[in-house]
Amino acid sequence: VNSTFKKPPKDLDAVNLLVTAYGMVVTWFQWSEVLKRLTGKDPLSDVALTARKRHVRAVLSLMLGQLEQKAGR
Repeated sequence: VNSTFKKPPKDLDAVNLLVTAYGMVVTWFQWSEVLKRLTGKDPLSDVALTARKRHVRAVLSLMLGQLEQKAGR
């Protein structure tokens, strides 16, 4: 996955990345009924969970890539 940032944001740090990642996972389950009402689809179906897992992994890859750039690797 390629990043669109030429340079990582200066305020990007591990603690905030951890909280963001946690939120991406927990929110999906915590608000599943709201998501179901908004989309008309079951966010806990096998298809939806597979798509969500793929999305979260892609976003985490971008985030970790930016953290590695910040660390100078």
